[in-house]
Amino acid sequence: MDSISGIIIIADVKTNTIVYTNLAAEQLLHMSRACLRGFLAPNLLSRLGSDHLTWAQDHAKAFHKPENVPEDRIGVDNAAIYILARVLPMMLSADCEYLLTMATDISDEVAYRKRQLMTRELAFVLEGISTTREMWGPTMEMLPKISGFEAIAVCQRSIFDDYVLFLPKDGKFSPVIPRNSIVDRIITRVSR
Repeated sequence: MDSISGIIIIADVKTNTIVYTNLAAEQLLHMSRACLRGFLAPNLLSRLGSDHLTWAQDHAKAFHKPENVPEDRIGVDNAAIYILARVLPMMLSADCEYLLTMATDISDEVAYRKRQLMTRELAFVLEGISTTREMWGPTMEMLPKISGFEAIAVCQRSIFDDYVLFLPKDGKFSPVIPRNSIVDRIITRVSR
């Protein structure tokens, strides 16, 4: 189970303690297996802030049937992670009952969907713009969010004027960067 990328956590139903986690769970949760083993499952779920996963575990335990968590947001070390999960009850005997939780990190897919929506929104905003000057405000505001970068550069090359504008993280233009300056050469090299 350590060789698969999916997260696996097994908890004892009677004691509510975690008895097994695979390597992917250890890496996602930033906790060692030794620390996770014996951890109370409700405490872990509370720490992750997942109401859907808590509901799925409670239902799987109460009704002895599998439950799905379509998409849920959990918090790990103050970072938002999106998961898909399935909780399966496992009865080995009358005295041995476990809950197997399998989850997949879908954070990249969720981020991609958000970027797609912002791209559509930017296209909608730009639809009504008639001049290049009107375009810069919304473009410079939204492109860092769409690209995931902290800052973007705008290079304008023409017969009449060659200059580079740089937008730092705080959302304001810095003064024009002179052509052939070190910054201009770096940006030009990166953009090729």
